[in-house]
Amino acid sequence: MIDERDVHGNTALLLATKKAAVDEDYLKCVDFLFKKGANGKIRDKNGWSALDEAVSQQNTRLVAKVFD
Repeated sequence: MIDERDVHGNTALLLATKKAAVDEDYLKCVDFLFKKGANGKIRDKNGWSALDEAVSQQNTRLVAKVFD
């Protein structure tokens, strides 16, 4: 269920990457979700993946976490 989507096509990982733009504490959530097996390749309804979101934020720490 970790990759379950909301009505906008977001998984918990996608939401955590989006929230990392305003609060770096969400990087811990990203780490946790990856440790639990979250799929970073899933895209939301707009076609954005976690990596796309990280790059758009120009957040190098987040890009590194998602890219690995």
